[in-house]
Amino acid sequence: MHFIRWIQSYLLLLKASAYQGNHQFDKVIQLALKAKALDPRSLMAFLFLGDDYHRLKRYREAKDIVHEALTMYPHDEQLNQLMVQILVDSGESIESAIPYIKTYLTYRTRKKGKFPKWMYVMMKLPGKKVDLDAYGDYLYEQSNSWAQWAQRVLDRYEKKTSGKGNHDTDADISGHGEGSEKAE
Repeated sequence: MHFIRWIQSYLLLLKASAYQGNHQFDKVIQLALKAKALDPRSLMAFLFLGDDYHRLKRYREAKDIVHEALTMYPHDEQLNQLMVQILVDSGESIESAIPYIKTYLTYRTRKKGKFPKWMYVMMKLPGKKVDLDAYGDYLYEQSNSWAQWAQRVLDRYEKKTSGKGNHDTDADISGHGEGSEKAE
């Protein structure tokens, strides 16, 4: 029975992916909530929910859903990155994001040409022609830029809190989001 619920959840998330590509985030949230009800440990459902609540600027819901997911998957690279983006974009101080930045940098696993297997499946949807190797390289570069930004913020924060510098960590948090041309 669990396998059937998992398949049903997965099919809902495939459909949600199509809506996400069309920027219909409310429909993605509806489908992801149904998928999560079928499979309460679905990392994919949590990622869809957190990302789309974030895109809709529904920060409280985004924080809550990502926090719930982090209780099950505390070292997940994407969840920690998403939590940092939510905290920063919601206007919280960078200090609240530091634990997630540290976890992200500690457990970062993305390598060139590699990304989560579920993303390969999503990219093979009917009617989509995607060069998976090129897309993997693109995601690696995005991840690299984000990691460099996260490391700089962490370094400034540690310098600020150690008393060895007078840097305003919150002042330099631009360029952290998805699609950033460069991470500042």
